[in-house]
Amino acid sequence: LAALPRPPRGILPAGEAGRLGEALGGAEAVPLELFDGRPAGRAAEGGRPWAEPDRDRAAVVLFSSGTTGRPKGVVHSLNTLTAGAANMARITGAGEDTVLFLISPLTSIAGLMQVHLAADQHAALVLEDRFDPRQTLRRMREAGATLLGGAPVIAERLLRAATAAPEVGVSLRTLALGGAMLPRPLLELATDRF
Repeated sequence: LAALPRPPRGILPAGEAGRLGEALGGAEAVPLELFDGRPAGRAAEGGRPWAEPDRDRAAVVLFSSGTTGRPKGVVHSLNTLTAGAANMARITGAGEDTVLFLISPLTSIAGLMQVHLAADQHAALVLEDRFDPRQTLRRMREAGATLLGGAPVIAERLLRAATAAPEVGVSLRTLALGGAMLPRPLLELATDRF
């Protein structure tokens, strides 16, 4: 047993360690407060120092969808992710009042970009765990979702469901779609009806 690696650590607010600690499955809970607004190399009293990461170093490898050929591993740094989120904020008008509704997997570029966008803009982020067009529309409405990013097929299914059940309504102001061609009927449905 001594040869087994240390369990992974989870970062969460100190006040939530009791409530959420079980979700870590025995992993060490590191208080979020150690990383909250302190200069690089400094930590809370009794905490461990940490260094600011190299923003140009490879941070994540995400794979392309393979729609035009074999999927390719794309290396991103914190700088490329930050630049992508800044571009998305600029083109969508996202800000502090934005409520992003994330259906895309967190392990996709669409998912990761929206996580960064929400963090960088201090916006709200709502995660959907199971996509069902009609139920998802209801959850979006309850959350006050204003921005949806992802593949056109998701937006198409949501807007078709909204057409079939107009009483549910659509709270979105912005669709940020990519990864595939945007079908003209979807564009017309989004702009003419919604």
